Amino acid sequence: LFGGWAGERYRALAYAYHLTTDSWEPLPSPARARGFGGAVAFTDRVFYIGGYDGQHELDVCEMFLPSTGKWEPCPSMLQPRGGLGLAALGGRIYAIGGGWTTPLGFNERYLPTNQEWSVIETPIAGEWRNMSAVAWGTSIYAVGGWNGTDFLNRTYVIEVMPWRVFIPGTFHAP
Repeated sequence: LFGGWAGERYRALAYAYHLTTDSWEPLPSPARARGFGGAVAFTDRVFYIGGYDGQHELDVCEMFLPSTGKWEPCPSMLQPRGGLGLAALGGRIYAIGGGWTTPLGFNERYLPTNQEWSVIETPIAGEWRNMSAVAWGTSIYAVGGWNGTDFLNRTYVIEVMPWRVFIPGTFHAP
């Protein structure tokens, strides 16, 4: 759990929940105080990206390394996003939506091995925030959200890996 609102201001908080003990453990704080950021586990780290500081969306990218308990910076997104959804699939991280005070015209994809962001299409231009983004199979599903005037009851599927390779094999009966 990262960031949040404390009644008067946004905070730089981090907590881990332990299923076995049904308890929360405080973690070292991220560098930037914010709420409405996205988080996604990727290999041996957790990325905490974007957010809203009460006045502006943020393009910030931070990584938490559970093995060391330390935060490291990563390259900023191409455009600030608050209320974005994040999903990891195929060695990339996808930032979906997140327009809060600034309408957006594209989504983004981050390739950690090259430390670079690139533009990907979006089904909704303008405001689209607080949706859920989930990777399943070879696709990312973006569900619901808010467009600035109404709740959205739509599900969008982003075909990240539409091609599949089938390698022929042989079967030997026992």
